[in-house]
Amino acid sequence: GIKKIKVRIAKDGKVIIQDDELIDNNYPIQPHKNVYQLNVLDLTNVNNETILDGLFVTNPTKKYCELTGHIKVKKASQLSQSDLVKYLQKNNVEKTLTKLK
Repeated sequence: GIKKIKVRIAKDGKVIIQDDELIDNNYPIQPHKNVYQLNVLDLTNVNNETILDGLFVTNPTKKYCELTGHIKVKKASQLSQSDLVKYLQKNNVEKTLTKLK
């Protein structure tokens, strides 16, 4: 799924990432509405790799309980070779994204 997100840095240095809107997906079934994910992550550099690592939680709804778990995201060295970038280009979604250097 491709999501619009809100990102901020907390006073303690944690990276806070919140879901805002689902832009596109290729899920086999339609996703449930009003379920959002909040990530509280540490930004580290290990062996020349940039890593976001921490906990996530989803909001509870009338139908679903909240879920919690662990997330670890590593920066890809060759963004242009990413399957995600190829998908975005193919589906013309790339124009709506913000890229940071």
